[in-house]
Amino acid sequence: MASRNPLPNSAHDFRSHLATFAAVAGISHMTNAPDTVVGWLSIVVTTVGLTTLISQATVVTDMLDPFHNTRSVAYLGAWSQRQPQLPIYKIVKPPPLGPVLAAHHEGGFCGLETVHLSRVPQGQAGLAGWAVLLSVVHQAAIKTSRTSSADSELEKGVVEPEEGIELKDLDSGDWGNLKTTPLIHRSTSACITLNRATLMTMLALTNARPVYHHSDAAGHRVAYGCYSGQWRIDWPLGGPAIIHFEAHDSHSAGTDVYPPSFERRVVPCMELMAGIVSSESNPTFKVAFSGRKRPGRYILKFVPKGFPGAHSGHPEDALKLILDSTETDKKVEMFVGKEEQKVLAQAMDFFPWSSLSYSIHRGLRDILVAFSNSRMNRHRAELANILHNAVKKHATELEAKGWESKFVSDYMADMAAAAVSAGKGDSGDSVRVVTDIAMCIAQTSDAKKLDVTEFWTSEREILGTMDVVALVKCFILEWSTDFDYQMYHDLPLTMEFA
Repeated sequence: MASRNPLPNSAHDFRSHLATFAAVAGISHMTNAPDTVVGWLSIVVTTVGLTTLISQATVVTDMLDPFHNTRSVAYLGAWSQRQPQLPIYKIVKPPPLGPVLAAHHEGGFCGLETVHLSRVPQGQAGLAGWAVLLSVVHQAAIKTSRTSSADSELEKGVVEPEEGIELKDLDSGDWGNLKTTPLIHRSTSACITLNRATLMTMLALTNARPVYHHSDAAGHRVAYGCYSGQWRIDWPLGGPAIIHFEAHDSHSAGTDVYPPSFERRVVPCMELMAGIVSSESNPTFKVAFSGRKRPGRYILKFVPKGFPGAHSGHPEDALKLILDSTETDKKVEMFVGKEEQKVLAQAMDFFPWSSLSYSIHRGLRDILVAFSNSRMNRHRAELANILHNAVKKHATELEAKGWESKFVSDYMADMAAAAVSAGKGDSGDSVRVVTDIAMCIAQTSDAKKLDVTEFWTSEREILGTMDVVALVKCFILEWSTDFDYQMYHDLPLTMEFA
């Protein structure tokens, strides 16, 4: 029986061609397989090799980089975002960049006559002391609003860290306009260079007070507490002087009942530390005070372009002041004539306003506190009562400034009255409470409008608004911190800020 082809001739031929093509393709594939495998293997090996070389180069670069541990966000804070991008082919990394900080009488702090100080760091502070400082000293005021949850947490008496109060709309300036300079590697720190005048200005701005001083054959070490943290200066024998600054670890922005920032003027801080009272409104008035005296009897003399204070018998009708001396257990008798009393009264009326106490020249504070004491005491209870009553009247204004509402309603009045009644103290928070109430009474937030009063040069006893301001300025003086600015002689002209 003849076989039958199930497909037409054309279909059969087509299938034959496909089979032939498949066979040829299979043979061709088998023939080219080794070349393909070799090609892919070479690509893989090359890629792995390059990756290994790059990884090893990165490790070597990091090993050669003395700043490896100080380039992170944790150390530099916001300044980690201001570093230039490094090319991948660079084996040796250049030093990271930090700010150039400078301060002097004419130009202020980094070109600003007025800065804004906060009690706690704002934003990414980092660990570098200079970065922390720039997170508590700001170019502009920090605007905030508080959430209603703060009240309920404060009523419970417990506020969790970073909760209860929500700070919004932070607009404090980030010092992005500062010139930069390569950082200096010092042990585990990355430092900027700082001169002595700039350090003194920063101590004055932050209301520093001495807490520790030690010098011996190994070197010199001092420490200062301040409103926004702690300063420390280490100057080992044969090495550079290193400045450290750390923020308070007992406060946080989330639990603070105070406004987040306040104004701080550079020139008054610098002048009062040096023992000078001047007046912007009366350029002819500028008085420099002598330092704290050794035990003895002195006459205070006003000497144009000279220095007050001289040994002698006391003039007639002189005011006798009992002052601290350079020896702890002994006093100074200072006799002040009529003309000098007028100068001191002017100095009290021209004493610059501040929302925070000053780090102040000891001789200046000794004389002005003693001179104003009797009149201040006559009005102390009245002033405390005025401030106490003003809190309720100006509660809305105080809350608008950033004070926590429950603190205003329950604690602020008593705190202000107690601080004034105490006569002296070292709490910057108490000074902020009293001065903000006084600014509400005076209906101004412009410190310059409160610099000049006429209370001390007059004999009136009935207190008006500006007389209250004059007495509050005396309170600021009483609560200011003695500071011996001659300590700068113990430090080199140039230091490193870690």
